[in-house]
Amino acid sequence: MMMRSLQMFGVCLLGCCLLTFLGCGGDNAGSDGNTDGNTHSKDSIPIAGGDTDVGGNTPKVPAAAAPTGNKITLKLNMQKGDSKKGDISVDRKTTVGPINMDVRTEMGMSFEILEVDDEGNQTFVMTFERMKINVAGGLVRNSYDSEHPASANSSLERQWREIIGQTLWMKMTPRGEVIDAGFDDVSSQIKQQMEQTKDQMNLMAFPDKPVDNGDTWTGTMQQGGQMPMTINVTYTLLDQKDGEAIIKVDGKITGQMSGTMTGTMTVDIATGWTSSANLNMKASGSSSAGAMSLDADIKLTTK
Repeated sequence: MMMRSLQMFGVCLLGCCLLTFLGCGGDNAGSDGNTDGNTHSKDSIPIAGGDTDVGGNTPKVPAAAAPTGNKITLKLNMQKGDSKKGDISVDRKTTVGPINMDVRTEMGMSFEILEVDDEGNQTFVMTFERMKINVAGGLVRNSYDSEHPASANSSLERQWREIIGQTLWMKMTPRGEVIDAGFDDVSSQIKQQMEQTKDQMNLMAFPDKPVDNGDTWTGTMQQGGQMPMTINVTYTLLDQKDGEAIIKVDGKITGQMSGTMTGTMTVDIATGWTSSANLNMKASGSSSAGAMSLDADIKLTTK
């Protein structure tokens, strides 16, 4: 049961990573009733992970730049045939009862837009190309590298090798809302985990109004299954330059676990695609296996 809970941590993080790749979620723009439909923020903002980065330094993201007077529309606007490559790395410390685990996960994925209909809805496939995992904690030392598999008897390899080469397809609106999604043939265990990830994506959306520097909007992500939780997120447009939008992420986690998700994202304004992200999740809660805690740094890049 304790190892199952640790595995569910990974499923939750995978869902958040996929959401970030696909864009910045939000189902309400402008929550304070301003006439322009947006709120404004001018606070100094730490990078993902709070006041310190992974190396222990204390760089700060500047406060939101002054409004330009020219609002931008953030939406998913990819074209048929467009393709991207993406990399995710997650460094997480998890505790379930007496078990403490340090886990590093690296994933490589490819994306291709298959179709764009008359309403702008976009169908694309995401292929899992490679995965590397290192687990250390207590007496446990385990690793898996899809590009250099060591042993078919590795427990990590048995859990994750089936996902390599598999595809997830989705049809999304320009606001990033999932209309439909499906998976190739995988084991029942992997499919169950990925179905939970799909459920997270259903509440994904861009702001419903054009935004300028300092404007905020809100969004909700949900994790179902055996570890239900909700992440209510406030996004702030910090700046727009060189064709990219820099966005602050400030989320509150509730449910079986409670905590925060904070950081920054960079989104291509023309396509709505996330080019990079630097996020941190901190959460704690309880389960039948005992107290749980999570501290994870998530980095994403696409090209």
